Amino acid sequence: MAAGRPPGYDGRCRNLTEAERAAFEAEGRKPAIRFLVEPGETVIDDLVHGRVHWDHSQIADFVVMRADRTPIYLLTVTYDDEAMGITHIIRGEDILASTPKQLMIARALGSERTPRYAHVPLIVGADRAPLSKRHGHTSVAAYRDEGFLPEALINYLVLLNWSVGDGVTERFTIPELIEAFDLKGVTRNPSAFDVMKLTALNGEKIRALDPDEFVERIRPFMARAEVLHEPIPDEEIGVLRQMALHVQTRITKLTEAPEQLRFLFYEPVPDERAAALLTPERAALLEEVEKILASVEPWTVEVIHDAMMAWADGTGLKRKDALQPVRAAITGSLVSPPLFESIEVLRRERTLQRLRNAAGVARHGA
Repeated sequence: MAAGRPPGYDGRCRNLTEAERAAFEAEGRKPAIRFLVEPGETVIDDLVHGRVHWDHSQIADFVVMRADRTPIYLLTVTYDDEAMGITHIIRGEDILASTPKQLMIARALGSERTPRYAHVPLIVGADRAPLSKRHGHTSVAAYRDEGFLPEALINYLVLLNWSVGDGVTERFTIPELIEAFDLKGVTRNPSAFDVMKLTALNGEKIRALDPDEFVERIRPFMARAEVLHEPIPDEEIGVLRQMALHVQTRITKLTEAPEQLRFLFYEPVPDERAAALLTPERAALLEEVEKILASVEPWTVEVIHDAMMAWADGTGLKRKDALQPVRAAITGSLVSPPLFESIEVLRRERTLQRLRNAAGVARHGA
């Protein structure tokens, strides 16, 4: 440091005598191989940071081969870039400082060209610290397994450090991003990763899916949750298609779909809130609904809706208070897809059986 150089290797082995080399070898030392940094400077025109230069006096001789004769990453990646004819290198700005070393190695390998570099800002957590596992998932696969759509994650990540330039547009399809993306729109400042914003965007992308595409996206999650089993029969796929639009508006991640749809394939076990509504005084209400639905013709959501609303209005209760025990009986939950559409898809016999079962539980207990 006193010599005006950064802390680190001081070049002490540049000019060893033969006797000094022999002494080290006698001790069993195996030397690493360092790159000799010559006087001068390296300059690049970074596509994000603009012109950046490094004075070689501030760069110590650096290791390119370990003592066991394995090359370090810096050497191998530079060789690979040259062998592959790489023209653009886009990476995090935390690697910006390694650029002059890579260019020195490339020159030593005989290269006369300089790739275009773009060092993009890092993504940080809400605390502005570099993103790490303590902030949540750090792998794309983990977000996929949690039910995030690839197009939602890509859209969100792009917007963290880039904009199209109009100050308005934030929602893109992948083809639109490919068309619009330009490195000139990349900012220099790090952006905070916000899972809540990603989740909201994911919900939007789920709602925008075609129903058939939505069914295909949730298939692996339905199987993983053991609600359905591959190969899924066409009849069960048909049920998913019928309910797709009603579920898409209620979830923000694909992992939420199985619990929204489980009641259509299995007899529901009422959760705590639903069970609390299955009380003796509500047993008669459920029996009334059973009688009404037994005579509904035709079995369509419109006719079911009209019959149920007329009944609810005649109970003297608020509609919600009258219908929530029915929802609890049919779905086992107070949070579910629309009641009348669910009843239509569930069909008459299964609906009536659930009402009978729930009325029995309400009247006599489990």
